Amino acid sequence: MRRILAALLLALAAAAPAAGEVVLRFDPADQGLPLDAAGSLSILLDDTLDVRTIEVWVDYDTTRLRGIDGVPGLLFDGVSCYVWPDFIEDPPGSWFGSAVTIGYDCWVTGPGELFRWDFETVGEGIACVTCTYVRLFDPEGELIADVSLSPTHVLVGATDAPPPPASGPGLSLHPNPFNPTTRLHLAGEGAARLTAHDVTGRRLAVVWEGLIDGERTLSWRARDDRGRDLPAGVYLLRLETGAGAVTRRAVLVK
Repeated sequence: MRRILAALLLALAAAAPAAGEVVLRFDPADQGLPLDAAGSLSILLDDTLDVRTIEVWVDYDTTRLRGIDGVPGLLFDGVSCYVWPDFIEDPPGSWFGSAVTIGYDCWVTGPGELFRWDFETVGEGIACVTCTYVRLFDPEGELIADVSLSPTHVLVGATDAPPPPASGPGLSLHPNPFNPTTRLHLAGEGAARLTAHDVTGRRLAVVWEGLIDGERTLSWRARDDRGRDLPAGVYLLRLETGAGAVTRRAVLVK
């Protein structure tokens, strides 16, 4: 009996969305550029979050792209405190970037751009840009847990080339924070289920169920399964498909 109970608890823990997950993203995602062109990739924070430091390690395809420089994002512009920037590319195809606010009561607050990488295109084809490690630190200098940054692609030259293969379901929302409604963008294939949870992982509502054929957009008014408006707070939206699951934070303000 104990073994059965332990197995059930492990299954429930695996199925629950990660509470407090901070999801960063590259922008523009999966962009296309001609050969011998200048481009850039921003690392964006979509949540309302206080950040003192970002540190990020990125790998990319040197047969398609050549790195030029990396600088702190627009969130750090106009900060009254000193911002310590760092960018190192060694070896070629792997770079480290960081931005640190130095001083008492010095930090930036998202949403916004945390870092930007400038590059140029040198070879036709699809280049994958992958984050190998990313860290955020809060105003107290403490590491913020559960931060992720999914890979993106740059399509160089032949614009009729097939898009990069999907790595799993996609989910984004705008605006975020929102009141009272936000637009949800779903990506994937086949049967899908979108649910809303509180930060402990407790399910509050089935937002949508159906089939996705590539992409789908819908709106969410932040109500539970009984049709009651949810109070202001942080919620977790979870999209599940046969190819996997993805969770995003949603901030409701009133």
